[in-house]
Amino acid sequence: MELLSTAAQSYPILFLTYLVRPNSIQRVQNSTRFPIVPSLRMLEATCKHKRTLCLVFSLAAIIALPLVVPAERLPLKTYTTADGLVRDYVTRIVLDSHGFLWFCTPEGLSRFNGYDFVNYGVDQGLPHRAVNDLLEARDGTYWIATGSGLVHFNPSTKPGTGSNNSSSTSRAVSSPTETRFFVYHPGEGERAQTVNALVEDRAGVIWCGTDDGLYRLERTPGSWTLAFVNIGLPTGSRNDAMVSTFMEDRSGALWIGTASGLYRRSSDGRVEHLITNDELHSDAVRALP
Repeated sequence: MELLSTAAQSYPILFLTYLVRPNSIQRVQNSTRFPIVPSLRMLEATCKHKRTLCLVFSLAAIIALPLVVPAERLPLKTYTTADGLVRDYVTRIVLDSHGFLWFCTPEGLSRFNGYDFVNYGVDQGLPHRAVNDLLEARDGTYWIATGSGLVHFNPSTKPGTGSNNSSSTSRAVSSPTETRFFVYHPGEGERAQTVNALVEDRAGVIWCGTDDGLYRLERTPGSWTLAFVNIGLPTGSRNDAMVSTFMEDRSGALWIGTASGLYRRSSDGRVEHLITNDELHSDAVRALP
């Protein structure tokens, strides 16, 4: 028994091979690639008469297998402003269809290709230094949520072409191709200019969460429009109407995290409001899966 235990721990792969295909031991012994110690030959002889005992000790072989695999530590690398990141504080990370990683920060936007960072800030044409979210739409266009409006981003445009500002209805769709950044301002209120979150639903509609409620990006002939969508957000407090996060479920309903609770807007426009009395720990919902 001691021999079996020793062999199972010292040669677990060969031991397990014998249990499954006993004849394979002889082939291994005759191979010059695997030197076999005499104890393994003794193990073979013993197991011919005590096959049941060998099966019992198969558990020892299985347990011993992980012991022969050397422990490996995954490589970890910390990236900071010293490596080119626009700021150490990152609020959101987005992976696009081209394999680029985008980092949203309070000081701008960083794109990472695995080696180098490319940064976009006010100096490059963004209307505000705070970047809260980035969305790559299904049609390949990029939209940026900033502290001063919704930005259509054309990364293929040459640097230095600046940005254009627009109300929600006054500029043509072709304009974003002429500049790197093209800004759309939802509504007229100051708080609506802070765009916190973006999501594209299964119908291709882009939704914008702002400090002053929910907006929907609508494409009309020759222009984009940001239309306000009333979901019954309260207006008593300054922050009650703040929309912080989105999620679309399998049924196509849009879940909306706000400072005044969780809202569910179904595809037909019906809205359900969940508050603390419905088992939420807090009215403020800042993140959804």
